[in-house]
Amino acid sequence: MREVQQKGHATRRKIQLSHLELLEEVLVMGMRMTEGIDHKHWELFSPQLGLHEVFGTSSDVQELLQRGQLILDERGLRCSWEGLALLDSLLPALLVELERRVSLRLQEDEHAKGQTNRTSNT
Repeated sequence: MREVQQKGHATRRKIQLSHLELLEEVLVMGMRMTEGIDHKHWELFSPQLGLHEVFGTSSDVQELLQRGQLILDERGLRCSWEGLALLDSLLPALLVELERRVSLRLQEDEHAKGQTNRTSNT
């Protein structure tokens, strides 16, 4: 309590997260809420990859959507009541897809950067 009164917080150390780790935190924490993650909130952390781009094309996520455990619509991504009860078993599929899409995006960005460098060097 003394640290909060003196400093306004009791944070002892900060850990710098990678972009992927930050998105994982947003995903896991957001999916634990009944509202889930809305598109605007997601865009604050991932302006280049929207929720539909990350999760909308995955066959594993499509299966969860068809089973009625997940909802991906104009509001964002969230669990149904049934999905919330099973969230710990749904998260691995979502995290794997997030990692896959972020990695693909990084590769695409690196490829485009290489193309730009080659063009400007000629």
